Amino acid sequence: MVIEKTRDVLHRGFSPVITNQIKNQGATMFADLTRLATMRRKHKIAINRNTIDQLSYMRMKQYRTKVKIVTVLLILIITSCSSPTDYTQFVNRFIGTGGNGGIVPVAAMPFGMVQLGPDTRTCASGYHFDDKTLLGFSHIHKSGAGCSDFLDILFLPLNINAKADTVNSLSRAQFETSLSHENEDSQPGYYEVGLYDNRVNVELSATLRCGFQRYNYSETGEKSILLDLEHGSDCACTIVTEENVDTILVSSFEMVDDSTIRGSRISSGFAPEQHVYFHTTFSQPIKKCVLYVDNQKADWKNQSH
Repeated sequence: MVIEKTRDVLHRGFSPVITNQIKNQGATMFADLTRLATMRRKHKIAINRNTIDQLSYMRMKQYRTKVKIVTVLLILIITSCSSPTDYTQFVNRFIGTGGNGGIVPVAAMPFGMVQLGPDTRTCASGYHFDDKTLLGFSHIHKSGAGCSDFLDILFLPLNINAKADTVNSLSRAQFETSLSHENEDSQPGYYEVGLYDNRVNVELSATLRCGFQRYNYSETGEKSILLDLEHGSDCACTIVTEENVDTILVSSFEMVDDSTIRGSRISSGFAPEQHVYFHTTFSQPIKKCVLYVDNQKADWKNQSH
């Protein structure tokens, strides 16, 4: 279409040089050039190259301004209509949790002080995908490292009506429970698992300095929670054999009020004299608290060991 109309103008008396200029500048200037040809024929007006150059510049400037406006409007419309993509849906948090990967699907934030997640063993990172049992949920993990450390301050919600307060002697892993990956899910900053045939659903999340645990029970009854201050890493692979096992130097526990507890755990292993402190608030009041020292039931009133 542009070539045909250019030939028509050429027949009206324009030189080939001017015609080539018309081809390069496009069809947007064609109407103006046609009007100039008509004015030259009717009124015998002298039209030189400078006139066409000036007209071409003005027309191209207007055209570019319109293109910029249309482009900005398109960007604004597209931006306002489309919602941002949630890329966290593409993250597989269980990559590296098997073999020698040493990854734990913890709930954590970048550079956060809390890495709240599941423990299935007391060596390596504390979690392995092939393990069939769960020990609980500790607040500090180290993923991907060759040597083990941390696994401090472990919580475990017990099965409904577990009657844990009737136990006179309590050892590590005594209340471990079966783990099924069919009832397990993990996303960046979040972990979830169903325990005891989904009678208790556990959800974990974290901020920079705090861990959040939510226990949902499928039925009513007595609800107990185990807090294990002995639980920790057992294979630090240090050059000193006796320091391979995380050994407690001092641990403390205090019941502040009917919904708040706090305490500490000071131990030596991979890191000498590691201090970890906790302060926990429950959403429901505590009806009874039983303390075990050296695996034996003891008086719980503000006792340290």
